[in-house]
Amino acid sequence: MEKRYGLGVKAAILSIIVTQYTITLQTPILGTINAEYGETYGTFIKQLETLNTLSMVVVGLLMGLLLKFMGRKKLLIIATILAMLQALPAFIPGFWIIAAARICAGLGMGIIYPSSAAYVMSLFKGDEANKLMGIRSTTGAIAGIVVMQLSGLIATHFNYRFSYLIALIALPCVILMIAKIPNVEEEQASLAGSGEKKGSFTPSSWILLISGGILVMLFAYTYMTNCSIVVCSAPEDGGLGLSASVASTVLTVMSVAFAVCGLLYGAFFVRVFQQYTTVFAVLLLGIGLIIAYFAESFAMMCLASVVFGLGFPMFNDAIVQALGRTVRRENAIPVITSYFFAVSGIGQYLSSLVTPAISAALFPGNIRGDWLVSAVCLAAGAVVACIIQIVVAGKKKAA
Repeated sequence: MEKRYGLGVKAAILSIIVTQYTITLQTPILGTINAEYGETYGTFIKQLETLNTLSMVVVGLLMGLLLKFMGRKKLLIIATILAMLQALPAFIPGFWIIAAARICAGLGMGIIYPSSAAYVMSLFKGDEANKLMGIRSTTGAIAGIVVMQLSGLIATHFNYRFSYLIALIALPCVILMIAKIPNVEEEQASLAGSGEKKGSFTPSSWILLISGGILVMLFAYTYMTNCSIVVCSAPEDGGLGLSASVASTVLTVMSVAFAVCGLLYGAFFVRVFQQYTTVFAVLLLGIGLIIAYFAESFAMMCLASVVFGLGFPMFNDAIVQALGRTVRRENAIPVITSYFFAVSGIGQYLSSLVTPAISAALFPGNIRGDWLVSAVCLAAGAVVACIIQIVVAGKKKAA
C-alpha cells in the first residue's frame, strides 16, 4: 500500500521553496550596493546578481556524482546551510564578502532549486501531487514578493547590509526539513550517465537548448540585473532617482505577474497561442524591455514589470514542454529539463558580461543601453523563430 504523508511533510517541502526565494533578497538593493562600490568595482556590481547562478550551474552538473556519496536529504540540509551564509554581509562588511556570500548561496541553490519539485513527485501521486505543485508555485511567488519588499524596506530605513539577515529565514526551514523530510531511497543508476543520454536527444533538442537556454536568457536577464540600478540612479545619469524601496516594489510587481502567468498559462495562453506560445513569450520579453528603456516614471516601470513578468515564466514553461517533445525516449525528459536550467544559468551569468560590453560599444554612458540591445535581439529572435515554425509546419502539411 502506498504510504501517505501528512501536513508536516508538506510544510517541510514548502519550506524548501521559501528557502529558495531568499536568493532574491539582493535584487532590490543592487542599486544601493552600486552607489557604495560602483566607482571601485564598476560592471562587476552587475555580476553579483549572477555569481550565484554560475555556482548553481556547477553544482547542478555535479548532482549525480554528489548523490553517490550522500543521500538527497543530507544534500538538502547542507545546501540550506549554505543558503544561510547569504547573511554574512550583515556581520562582515566588504564587497568581496558580498561576492563570497552569493557564491555560497548559489552552491546551495543548485541543490535546493530542484528539490521541492523532486520531493513532491517522489512522495505524492495523482491529484494530491498536482495540488501540492500548485501550492508550491504560489508559495514561491509569495515568498519572492515578501523577501524583495522586506529587503528594500530594510535598506531604505536602516542599512542595506541588514537586508542580508533575511537569509536567516532558512533557519526554521532547515529545522522543519530535518524533522519532517523523509529519507527517500535514491536510485543507483543515474540518468546523468552517458549511456542513458546517448541517442536520446535530437538536433532540435540541442537547437532549443542553445537558443532558449543560453541566448534568450542572456538577453532577458538584463531586466533583473539593471532594474534596481536604473530605478535608484540619479536622473542626470539616466535613472529615475528613486529609493531601494521603490525598486523592490517594481520587482514585486514582476513577481505578481509571475504568479498570474502561472494561473493563466494552461487555461489561456497555451490554448490561444498553441505552438507559438514560446515565440509570443519571447516577444513579450522584448516589449517589456522596450517599455523599461523609455520609462520615465514609476508607473511605466511597473508596466514594464507586468509585461516582462508575464513573458518570463511563460517562456520557461513553454520551452521546457517543447524540449520534452524533441527527445526520442521518455526517460530523457528529466535529463533535458535539467540541462535547460543549467544552460539557462550560463546564459544568465553571461548576461552581465556580454550585454554591457555591447551596450558600452554602441551606447557609451547609457545605463539603459543593455535593455535596448536585448529588446532588439529578443524581438528579432521571436520573428525569426515564428517564420521557421511557419515554414516547418507548412512542410509537414505538404508531406
